[in-house]
Amino acid sequence: MKQRPKSDTHRSVEKALEILMAFTPANQEMGTVELREKLGFHKSTVSRLLHVLEAYGFLWQHPKTRKYHLGKSAAEVGRTVIQSLGGRLITIAQPYIDDLRNAVGESVELEVMSDDSTIMAYYARSPQLVRVIFDLGARLPVHVSVGARAILAFSEPDVVDSLLLNLA
Repeated sequence: MKQRPKSDTHRSVEKALEILMAFTPANQEMGTVELREKLGFHKSTVSRLLHVLEAYGFLWQHPKTRKYHLGKSAAEVGRTVIQSLGGRLITIAQPYIDDLRNAVGESVELEVMSDDSTIMAYYARSPQLVRVIFDLGARLPVHVSVGARAILAFSEPDVVDSLLLNLA
């Protein structure tokens, strides 16, 4: 996490961001008391910030339980980040992939998961004479692609199960 500013002038913004981050990674519902206990803020501070975050759509309050979840605005910000990264993913990843290739002396590829396969997005060729080469944009089934297996190793179990059922 980034270092906090030294002045107290931005403390309300920091507290609002801490409230939002309290819902990551699972977006479990929480009420005012739970957030107050988790973050150590005064109840009135939590209540005030929850109302502001709800008014802007960053939080949504369940009408029956009166507990909060991340809201539509939080989802829109996340979607925007993902879309902007998608267009720049190769530009961002390329120097790291090239550095890794140079460090290990082997080919390194960037694969992106798409449905039940991966797409070869970037390939840094090895200086070795013998190498496997795939075309950029090629689709590789999850059971064939090393990149897909690496992605699946860090995926949620329900994602892995769903993909494996599609292979059967």
